[in-house]
Amino acid sequence: MAKTSITQKIRCFTPRGRMRRAPYWLWNICVGAYYGLMTFIWLAYLYWLNNSVPAGSENMDAGLVWWLLVLIPGVVCSVFLLIQRVHDIGISGWWLLPIWIAVAVIGCVIPLWIPSTIGTLAIGFWPPQAKDNKFGPNSNANGAFIYRLPDDGKPDPSKAAA
Repeated sequence: MAKTSITQKIRCFTPRGRMRRAPYWLWNICVGAYYGLMTFIWLAYLYWLNNSVPAGSENMDAGLVWWLLVLIPGVVCSVFLLIQRVHDIGISGWWLLPIWIAVAVIGCVIPLWIPSTIGTLAIGFWPPQAKDNKFGPNSNANGAFIYRLPDDGKPDPSKAAA
């Protein structure tokens, strides 16, 4: 049996498996808090620049690069969580690509947050597939917040509650 690191077992670092609605919403709250904290730090940096650094400084570009670099992990986690959620519904994660393209096209006509919010709510509240599917078994472990199931689909006995 291959060893897996702890980061490969944490749900937001893998696109494999299925995820129920409750952990999906909890993880979205965590990722949203991460975005909020990083945005606050970036805005505090911009405030500091405007009040103490001469105009035209390259520090502004450094702050933007830092903010984009800390934004990337949040985006990756969000995509992995979304893939797991659509797996629970019984849809391949590849179907998200045409959906994102459609949202981007619609976003050219109306504000982008409207179709994004509607899509997030639809996927977040859609009931799970009641039977096993090709993405994993229908078990209570799909509702776990932190850990995902091992690849064989059986609960990890080392993580079982006493």
